[in-house]
Amino acid sequence: MKLSVKVEQGEKILVDSLQCQFCKQTMKDPVTIIPCGHCFCLGCKKGYQKECCRCGPKVKIDALYRNELLDDVLAIYQVIKEIRSQLR
Repeated sequence: MKLSVKVEQGEKILVDSLQCQFCKQTMKDPVTIIPCGHCFCLGCKKGYQKECCRCGPKVKIDALYRNELLDDVLAIYQVIKEIRSQLR
């Protein structure tokens, strides 16, 4: 498999992982739900009001926390995206 194909596959996995499960956009100000661990944009409150929109009623939300590590990963991804667009 060519290196460029591997890079494209890796980038797709990264983009999918950084996507909010509610709005389907790249996450902004990510929060993580306790206990399930799913992440959403802070602004997508409908995704995590009383229950996780991915888990449904079987998972009641105990707490949310701002995911600063994911914030850092998103910032790095933005830099990579900018560099990549400049190389084209």
